[in-house]
Amino acid sequence: MDRVRRDTMYKSPEKGGKNTPNVTLILMATFVCSCIKLCVDPRYANTKCHYVLRFYLSSVLRRMGLATLPQNAPSSWTVLPHLSFVERFVQKNTFDHKAISKWSARNILETPREKEMVDPVGWFPEQTVKVIWQNISSSELSNKHRDIAWLVVRRALPVRSFMHSRSLSATARCPRGGCGGDETVTHLLLECAFAKKVWREMQWYLSRFIPSSSVTQDSVLHVPFLGTHTETDINCCWKNIKSVKDALWSARNLLVFQCKELSVADWHIPRSRTTCSGMH
Repeated sequence: MDRVRRDTMYKSPEKGGKNTPNVTLILMATFVCSCIKLCVDPRYANTKCHYVLRFYLSSVLRRMGLATLPQNAPSSWTVLPHLSFVERFVQKNTFDHKAISKWSARNILETPREKEMVDPVGWFPEQTVKVIWQNISSSELSNKHRDIAWLVVRRALPVRSFMHSRSLSATARCPRGGCGGDETVTHLLLECAFAKKVWREMQWYLSRFIPSSSVTQDSVLHVPFLGTHTETDINCCWKNIKSVKDALWSARNLLVFQCKELSVADWHIPRSRTTCSGMH
């Protein structure tokens, strides 16, 4: 299932992506650079590829200011469809093509990456959004916790409301008996009666690092905490919040797929535990 738009995954983690290589863009850049190098690089001046490409790309190269070609050299009035892509690619990515001295895919891909916008998150300002994406991709978290955090912020966690809107689930109702609400990300992690019991049990533990007033819906879903706290306290609290979210999601999946309903006591932390390494 295509959970989210693929272009949101191509970006770097600090801008809202998953650091997945944009294979399409890499291949397009490689093709464009190869065509231009064969036309303008002196090393290929006497090759058949140089003459063929110069014949079809002369008008494009002149318009882009990439090469000064002799006017008496044969050239085509029309550009082949797959070669006209060269000009469209350069115009679409709006980089300074005249300043590029070495045409390689690695060089020209840096500009589109630098101009990528940070993906917005709710009503948060841009600086806060950057912190959100950085915290989600933190090396302090396990891969599973990073994945869940990313899906939660994207509102792409495959809960029933998400699946139902895509005709992949017969109902959007919460699977827990007696609940009756629609299973959204917020409902699963905060509003469901089971989730509320879990957070009440965890309040004594989280209060060791962050005041209970700072643990809000935004801090659970999106990371930021109100007030001034040390980096260590925030990291400890965030790790444990991620462990709770993982436990809620795992308990829900056991209920849906294996008909196993866990109670809060089944994964409850002993009150004697004082570390901040998360739940087990």
